Amino acid sequence: DISFDYLKLNIAPLPLLHHEVIITEGNLDDADIDMLIPESKDTTKTVVGWKILLKDFEINKSKLALRLPNIAPMKADIENVALEHFWLDFDKPEFSASRITTHNLDYTFDEISINKICLDADSFMFRTIEKNDSSENELKLNVKKLSLQADSYGLNIDSMRGNILLAGNKLKLSKFNVTTPYSQLSGN
Repeated sequence: DISFDYLKLNIAPLPLLHHEVIITEGNLDDADIDMLIPESKDTTKTVVGWKILLKDFEINKSKLALRLPNIAPMKADIENVALEHFWLDFDKPEFSASRITTHNLDYTFDEISINKICLDADSFMFRTIEKNDSSENELKLNVKKLSLQADSYGLNIDSMRGNILLAGNKLKLSKFNVTTPYSQLSGN
């Protein structure tokens, strides 16, 4: 289900034979999006081949619900998100951006709520890696600036910068600096 009050797109010519959609510039305002990407039951490994590139895209005052296979549902209340060179590859699944900025984003993932997320990251990538009979999700993020509030968990971050790699149940932080109301942590 998708509903919105305003959508403006500048779209490159659609090379449908290549299964690629390129949106050079766009705005989405006052939207309510509920997206379900079902787990594939296709044993033939059919390749869909569709990729979407948003070169310069902004989302304002919108709601997004995203449900992916083997991952708890994610919900976001968006005041403002700006994306540069955002790729969405439906075959892998994988999405990435060369730059992402948010202002006052509220995010819920599996009963965890994080509020007032302000982010400026110059690279972002999420993908699922197939391993034998299982899969593992991987998130890479190069944070230039981040602040957030998770009051119900006692975690408020006044500022953070650094590189984040989250793969399966492993977390790696490098070149990072985190400041909370009561502490500061730096590392390499």
